[in-house]
Amino acid sequence: MNKEFADRVQKFQKELRKKKIDVALFVNLKDTCSGVFYFSGVDVEGVYLVIPKKGKAVLYCVEMQYEMVKKKSGVKVVKLKQRFLKECGKLKGRIGVNKEVLSVKVFDKLKKEIRKSVKKVSFVDVSGILGELRKIKTKKEIFYVKKACKIVDKIFMKLRRRFSKFKTEMDVVEFIENEVKKEGVELAFPVIVASGKNASMPHYSPKKVKLRKGFCVIDFGVKYKGYCCDISRTVYIGKPSKKEVSVYEAVLGVQEECINRLKVGVKFKSVDKFSRSKWKYPHALGHGVGIEIHEKPKF
Repeated sequence: MNKEFADRVQKFQKELRKKKIDVALFVNLKDTCSGVFYFSGVDVEGVYLVIPKKGKAVLYCVEMQYEMVKKKSGVKVVKLKQRFLKECGKLKGRIGVNKEVLSVKVFDKLKKEIRKSVKKVSFVDVSGILGELRKIKTKKEIFYVKKACKIVDKIFMKLRRRFSKFKTEMDVVEFIENEVKKEGVELAFPVIVASGKNASMPHYSPKKVKLRKGFCVIDFGVKYKGYCCDISRTVYIGKPSKKEVSVYEAVLGVQEECINRLKVGVKFKSVDKFSRSKWKYPHALGHGVGIEIHEKPKF
């Protein structure tokens, strides 16, 4: 087992024993599960990861996926000869599942199949344990997030230089998507380009409409080696009025003060409270990033 993944599994197992959970089951079916990737490095569909409270983590996959999964995996890989739940005798007692990403349909199916073989079982949500472990990043994880940020910065600088050539919101989106492909990475989430009156909507869906004069919010991120970044940038189309310059500078001033307050030991909540005392807005001041685009720390 890869040392990096072994350390993660051992820390997780320690928490399982504390919570008196016998085994945890993570599945990548139609729902992708960040737990599978975090503990094994595998991001393909059709795999089951079993982590007992003691012993080795095992990743189960169908035979046609075996070669690819084994190459990627940092934990032991076993071929499925029959249906997974009939093969795996480790699923018993209190079983931990990642309810945060598990759909009701898949969860109901798992419960039904498991109870065919084992009658006395109960299910416990381990998404909180997983979130706490992932909150603290290793040096390698931090490097991956920083690398993703550098790629996004590079793309945005190109975008700025060519901005006058774009006619519609979708022109900007398509440029970003093409640059992301050139960098050999993937988008962390759908690109947001919101111009004019649309700029007030944080999760606006861009359209093939003319770029409107006024503020234009551009929000995008990429995923590098499985780790995400997220940036939001505001540009102005046309010539701003004195009032608009004043509003921009006021928001910028609060942002700079927030950055200055971010020091080791300072609670993020206190920085958020300060920000809201100066400027009212409906979204969060920020959020954690990692394997998922939104993850702890958050509040």
